[in-house]
Amino acid sequence: MSSTLDAPPEMQQPTPFVPRVGPLAAARRHWWIVLLFTIAFTGAGVAAAIRRPPVYRAEARLAVGRLDVSAPGALGSFTIATQALAAQYSRSIDGLGVTRRVAPQFGLSPLQVAARVAATPIPESPVVRVFGTGLSARAAVRLTNAASNALVAFTTDLNRANPDTPRLLRAFRNAARDVLHTEQRVTLHRKEREANPNDTTRARLQEAQVNLQVAQLRMQTTRAAYDASTSSQGATALLQVLQPAATAASDFARYVQLFGFAGLVAGLAVGLALATWRANRVERRRLGL
Repeated sequence: MSSTLDAPPEMQQPTPFVPRVGPLAAARRHWWIVLLFTIAFTGAGVAAAIRRPPVYRAEARLAVGRLDVSAPGALGSFTIATQALAAQYSRSIDGLGVTRRVAPQFGLSPLQVAARVAATPIPESPVVRVFGTGLSARAAVRLTNAASNALVAFTTDLNRANPDTPRLLRAFRNAARDVLHTEQRVTLHRKEREANPNDTTRARLQEAQVNLQVAQLRMQTTRAAYDASTSSQGATALLQVLQPAATAASDFARYVQLFGFAGLVAGLAVGLALATWRANRVERRRLGL
């Protein structure tokens, strides 16, 4: 029994051509399928966004604005310096120096606080934007203001702290003791010179007087260094609250739009796929295939 493959080429049955319906043509034929799935998926996306608890976000603004105009060249470097400080301070918002100050106020851990706050400098300005999030507008506002105040306190303490101050104080105390001891030796050698004036007592007195001048110079130098290290401790905060947080915005509308759009795209894709599949199936049935 021979098959059609053994038949001559002119007697073989040609493969029937099955026209394929494209997505656009299928959508025109079965528009209700596309519409149904688009509406269903869009509604599901909106419903998911509505069921999601909204997150509120508040914003406060801080400014770097202290300038010592008596310093040479202060005005010329003020803009660059404050912009650099604003960028540096904004990166400290999630540091332990800030989060540890805020965490006890809200019953959170420092890591939880760090996850709920953020800061960014405004380009080409000395202003820092501080953000805080919460499940209510009041919670977001309170967290933002607390983080702002903590950042101001942290930077103030950071500017005031000088690790050289204790060392310089010890050096000054030692130098002051040397001055007292040297003064006592000068007094002793002066009395010896008065009691026995000769070249030996005169040389001893001169040597003691020179040592006293050296000790006094060392004491004055360490005093000046110590005064310079402690002068910044009385300075005002470089970072100050420019605009505290008063209101908070919800992300509800944004997520409704986002989830709704995602559902729209997914529903449209599924609807087109099913409409195309149905249109091609109907076409095969019509041709008896």
